[in-house]
Amino acid sequence: MLKSSALKPIRPKRDIGPLVPFKELVNETDTSADQSCEEDDDNRSDTSRNCSLPDPCALLHVTNRRKVPQRRKSLSMEDNELTELQAEYEDLLLKFETQMTVNVIQTDCLTKRLNEADVFGSAICNDYSTIRGNYNGDKSVLHKDSEAILVIKKLQEQIKMLEMDKSSSQQNLDSVVELATEQNICAREKFEELYEEVLRAKEEARVAHEQLNSKEIVRKIDEGNFDFVINVSMEIQELMLELQNSKSVVQNVFSLVEEVSSSFSALFDVFLDIKSLISQNTLQQQQIISNYDKLNSCMRQKVAEVENEKIVLDNQLTAIQKQILELKRDAENSQNSLMALSGEEDLEKAEMLSYIQTLRK
Repeated sequence: MLKSSALKPIRPKRDIGPLVPFKELVNETDTSADQSCEEDDDNRSDTSRNCSLPDPCALLHVTNRRKVPQRRKSLSMEDNELTELQAEYEDLLLKFETQMTVNVIQTDCLTKRLNEADVFGSAICNDYSTIRGNYNGDKSVLHKDSEAILVIKKLQEQIKMLEMDKSSSQQNLDSVVELATEQNICAREKFEELYEEVLRAKEEARVAHEQLNSKEIVRKIDEGNFDFVINVSMEIQELMLELQNSKSVVQNVFSLVEEVSSSFSALFDVFLDIKSLISQNTLQQQQIISNYDKLNSCMRQKVAEVENEKIVLDNQLTAIQKQILELKRDAENSQNSLMALSGEEDLEKAEMLSYIQTLRK
């Protein structure tokens, strides 16, 4: 390979840029035959950064150029091989386009690797454009064909890597979406359970309040206890409002998850936001649950105190009723004694009057 490259004439460097039209390729001068393959190999790393992937039609024009008559047979075989490579390259290009449309998330990686593919394609175009002016390059032609085959193999390997990356990223996205939906479903179920428990607690408080209002003895309880019951009911209403707000937050999270599933390009950024929202919701849930437990224990304690006070008042009422009955009995006895005394006084008065009358006589 070194001998064949050493025998080649040296050609000047070509301007790196997009592919030229077919007319300019036909009218291109043969001065490019004066440049060596060693310089071409040295500059290939530079061209890989700037050249774009050649158009399939331009490659077809390059392969269909007129060949020198004395090398017609060998060049016709090379044309056949190159057309096969061109067909294979077009298939690979179609696969690239389908991959680019499907895998939106890895656009940067695709563009990076497509730039590398463009570099290799432009290297193929530059190599085969020198065959037209190279008369003693049979070995170099075979070398260029082998390089073209290596380029196609590299492109195939890149496509396989892209397909593997796409499948892995799709699996990761599906697992992320499933995890987010499961967490949101669990959060919604917990919120519904808490909401039902608060409704039950509110109903029990309402029933207890009606029972307390239905009895006359309970009306004599201090105003502070009624104020506490009112405050408890207000706190229950505030807790219900907080639960409704957290429920709306969970619904917003579900809407965000649906939007994220329809838009894979912004899924990772939105997933971070969802994760933070879920953590905030879990903290809020824990706070709400702790507040509800405290409120429930406080309500039970106060209800127990009210029931104890009710029992004490009932006992006092029965004692007072007994005292009233005893006082009634004492009053009746005193009334009877008074009546007896008044009768005796009347008798004494009558006796005194009769005695006075007898004295007057």
